[in-house]
Amino acid sequence: MTSFHRLKHRIKKFVVPVLFHGGYYSWRLRKAARTDGEGNSSRCLILMYHRIIGSNPPGFPLAKRWGITAWPGSGSGFQVRESVNSQYGISRQNFERQMQFLREEMNPISLSFLVRCLQNRALIPPRSVVVTFDDGYADNYFNAYPVLKKYGISATIFLVTGYISTGRRFWWDQLRAMVQQNSDLPMILEKYCLLPPHVVAKWLSCGPQGCQELAESLISHIWRNRNMCPDQLINLLSASPCGEGSCDGAAHPCDAGRLDGDLASGDYGEYASLTWEQVQEMSRHDIEFGSHTVSHPNMVHLSSSKVEEELRQSKKVIEKHLSRPVEGFAYPIGQGEHYDTRIKALVQKVGFQYACTAQLGCIYPESWDVLSLNRIPPPNSLPCFVRDISHYLSIPDPVAGSIRRTIPPTPLDMGKRGNFQ
Repeated sequence: MTSFHRLKHRIKKFVVPVLFHGGYYSWRLRKAARTDGEGNSSRCLILMYHRIIGSNPPGFPLAKRWGITAWPGSGSGFQVRESVNSQYGISRQNFERQMQFLREEMNPISLSFLVRCLQNRALIPPRSVVVTFDDGYADNYFNAYPVLKKYGISATIFLVTGYISTGRRFWWDQLRAMVQQNSDLPMILEKYCLLPPHVVAKWLSCGPQGCQELAESLISHIWRNRNMCPDQLINLLSASPCGEGSCDGAAHPCDAGRLDGDLASGDYGEYASLTWEQVQEMSRHDIEFGSHTVSHPNMVHLSSSKVEEELRQSKKVIEKHLSRPVEGFAYPIGQGEHYDTRIKALVQKVGFQYACTAQLGCIYPESWDVLSLNRIPPPNSLPCFVRDISHYLSIPDPVAGSIRRTIPPTPLDMGKRGNFQ
């Protein structure tokens, strides 16, 4: 981080709470609500969470210092460096504060209701916000689900079905664990030509303190590389010898048994995936589920037949366990370079009614494609959370539309507050 960015970060860290407690962001929200009430298109935000953690996991301070706030390879532009989202998640305490704010000051609605509004070209209720989660971490059940029930907020969880009820970490978490445990990993990766030379050189110059940076570089490289299969890479690294004389005959740090031991000792609890029993329970209590593929690939690198297989299998297995149609999908990674018209056509062909991206922005009913719904990743702290919401909901509608009829929200959509005042 340059001196300019450090200074900018410190200024933000001071200014944002001052503006929050001074009521500036609330004023912007009220102003946006008045604009929506004048017959203009009501804007809606879809929040994109991943993990809701009970406490800060190992490596959190280091990640915070680096300002890692976006999902690896996302290329997000409007990032919040004051707190960490992405793989480190949002604390349960801060998540509860955010949900309390949504219930008291906003109008949380379900994603299915929002899609109905878009499909019927209807006005969205003012200050509407949708809550979604990607991947299917078990902490969505243990830490997020009780909070959502407490405040009567519906949410949608997009599942990577190949990991549900398997007892395996998601491949990106497995890879991070390997990097942290194995100081010889760069040489192994270089031996198999799996890392660009400049990444290996940077790792060798940084030493062990560069573990996190190497992990994120490797994950981004996998996203971009058409020929790299994450599961095959992990299997290769798990089976690879350390190299002659490098480990003095000790077990390889990437060995699957070593990792299983770490999982058994409780480390897995931070990264566990949901079980189908947990999915079924949440489904009975106003939590919706959609597909996030089987293996979380970069789909633009796959053939059409492989993409269709990922889509159909994930949709089928969720419907099998929930005994209801699955209409929603979220593109893995989800930036503009990770899906295209071919992928969108296949998503529609398989039978999905809507799809979410990781592109930043809010939703306008007059001008939005239900197969490319924008979302924003919430920051950790409440002041930054309210700042981001007020920012996106204050952006003028790029397309002036006519007044639309409004679909009456269901009691679940309006929750305990009733109609927004």
